[in-house]
Amino acid sequence: MDIINKNPHKQIHVYSCVQVLTTLGSNAWRSSVCVLWKLEQGPAEALLNGAVHWVTTRHKHQPGPGLHIVSFDVAEEKFKEIERPGCGSLDICNFHLVVIYGCLSAVVCHDRGQIDIWVMKEYGVKESWTKEYVIRDRLFRSLSQR
Repeated sequence: MDIINKNPHKQIHVYSCVQVLTTLGSNAWRSSVCVLWKLEQGPAEALLNGAVHWVTTRHKHQPGPGLHIVSFDVAEEKFKEIERPGCGSLDICNFHLVVIYGCLSAVVCHDRGQIDIWVMKEYGVKESWTKEYVIRDRLFRSLSQR
């Protein structure tokens, strides 16, 4: 994945748990290791507040359950973990990040066909996660019957 920051121009490549970046115009590449989390393959899911956000899992030797949200601050060139909403045990396939009205948001798809949309009202504050929308499978059935 490439991320270009406006000032100075930076190009970032992320490989599982190592990020490599350069300031455009220079020949030097820097790298750092994201040792706590395993960044899953695929694009970052949300760009907000100068940071790129991913849904991650912890490496096997690290304590902690399930999925996590990790951000990479492009200006500071640092990773940090953001607490996810308390929405139960999840799989990487059914938890996605988006930005809604300028807020980090999580789309949670349940096996029973329900979709919950959680919004982090105050960036970086776990207690500010709020379940804003619930889309039930009845909606999908009624749309398919039209």
